[in-house]
Amino acid sequence: MKKSTTIVGLALTMLAVYAILNLVSLKRDLADAMEQTSALQAEIQQAQAEGAELEEKMQALDTDDGIESLAKYRLRLIGSDEKIFRDIRG
Repeated sequence: MKKSTTIVGLALTMLAVYAILNLVSLKRDLADAMEQTSALQAEIQQAQAEGAELEEKMQALDTDDGIESLAKYRLRLIGSDEKIFRDIRG
């Protein structure tokens, strides 16, 4: 009887040690996952801010003044009442 009690006690001790080690590992994994979640949330906030900024720029370009400004900048167009002066000095 003593031998079987010792074996059961040893088995329970090994099971408890295994459970504790498993919990420690899970706690570490949880901490890593929480850190990764935090980093991803920061990326999401940054992307949302960039999206809002781009939305504002799109709305600004959706006006006559915005289109005119873009045409002047990208296509180097001028209005009919405007003149271009070039400096020819070297």
